Amino acid sequence: MSKEQYDDIIKHAKESLEKNILDKITDFRYSEIDDYFVIQVYVKEGMKARNLGEILSNIEDYAREQNISVVVDFLRG
Repeated sequence: MSKEQYDDIIKHAKESLEKNILDKITDFRYSEIDDYFVIQVYVKEGMKARNLGEILSNIEDYAREQNISVVVDFLRG
């Protein structure tokens, strides 16, 4: 995945997720682990599973539409 593709996925997430969910995200990062493209989403403590699911679906669905296969990893921080 190129830097432009990553930026596009994150831009889409920031534009389409609800503000109350975005307020609980502290950072997005990108890495490659064992040939997988990984988007790391850092969230504040107390994030509800339902909200994590919305973030996951948003990122995975948009990436799939762009023919990009990603793994989304949630971390506290």
